[in-house]
Amino acid sequence: MTGYEGNVVEDILFNVAQTTYERNMVQANILKAMAQTAPAFGMIGTLVGLIIMLDGMGRDPTQLGKGLAVALNTSLYGVLFSRLILTPASTKIQQR
Repeated sequence: MTGYEGNVVEDILFNVAQTTYERNMVQANILKAMAQTAPAFGMIGTLVGLIIMLDGMGRDPTQLGKGLAVALNTSLYGVLFSRLILTPASTKIQQR
């Protein structure tokens, strides 16, 4: 009827299914990559907080808490953002 043999139609349908899947997985892969790098950005923030803390060591020791707070918060936020937001979102997109 269409002029195509069965194996040609099968190949066409397979290619359509494969490219649709790959196109739909782009968002999930982006979120996965962000989830993998979020803790690293938290570690960068930790280094910044430690630099702030060490910079204040020669002055008023009561001000050391600010740098330590930045250091600990950025580590915490990096891990939480990765584990509680990005990874579940990626998994949800993959399931759809």
